Amino acid sequence: MHASRTSRVRGSVMVLLVATLLAPALAFGQQSSPQHAQARPGAAARNVSKKSPAAEYTPTVRFRLRTELAEGKMAFVGVGGDIEGVVNPTLRVNDGDVVQISLVNNDGIEHDVVFPEFNAATDRVNRKGASSVTVFRADKSGEYAYFCGLPGHRQAGMEGKIVVGAGKAPVVALPPSTSIVRNPTDLPGARCPLGRRAR
Repeated sequence: MHASRTSRVRGSVMVLLVATLLAPALAFGQQSSPQHAQARPGAAARNVSKKSPAAEYTPTVRFRLRTELAEGKMAFVGVGGDIEGVVNPTLRVNDGDVVQISLVNNDGIEHDVVFPEFNAATDRVNRKGASSVTVFRADKSGEYAYFCGLPGHRQAGMEGKIVVGAGKAPVVALPPSTSIVRNPTDLPGARCPLGRRAR
């Protein structure tokens, strides 16, 4: 009788032990079921509709800037295209362009790049080789400053311009035209090669 009671206790302890070990696995399996996936935060991000606002931010223009000490001051230096090697380059875009700015740390000092009129900035990059990206729509025509937002860096030389609307060709007024059409008989000393016609 004592042996059967001991085996029952062991059996109960075994059931409790198995239930304790399997409970987290069972709970995890329930959370990953389709019914629970919609209730979890972030699940909607995987079900992006075709009308997602993120689709509007596919870049149409890309610029790459690197940070370095240039001309005895802190600066942004252009990488690639028309801005290659240009210190604090002027970035020219069309009105409505979606602009992507990549910032690469090339001097090992902490930096970012800020476009306040467009409410955009990269994250801070604080070691050599680190990079960050920002994307924004250039929806205001005009000329605006971009700069490093860390205290003192703008004053130390890290400032350039972004010109929105640069793609439009300037309207050039042409000089008034002069007609060169003449009646052959109006020319001095000219005779009509056909002679006079009888009426």
